[in-house]
Amino acid sequence: MTFEMQGKRTYPVFDKLEGTCPVGLSGEYYKVSDGGPWLCVTPNGLYGNISGHTIEEHSDGTITVSPSILVTPYNGTSWHGYLRLGKWYKC
Repeated sequence: MTFEMQGKRTYPVFDKLEGTCPVGLSGEYYKVSDGGPWLCVTPNGLYGNISGHTIEEHSDGTITVSPSILVTPYNGTSWHGYLRLGKWYKC
């Protein structure tokens, strides 16, 4: 497991009128307002829904996600690794 980057928790607001939530930048993770899902943007820019994972929120606002995060969109690019105390690690 190798360190990839320091992540950043953001707090976007769900737009009820538009039915959308702003997407983040690489390394960001957030919970959609109004009880929505936990989402992330991997260090290589892939968007993932991590709501099916166990999320541990820490007092400093960072999170630890388990098990590992695997994002595999249809274009052939993927990302597999961990988010621990807000830091991204690649498998």
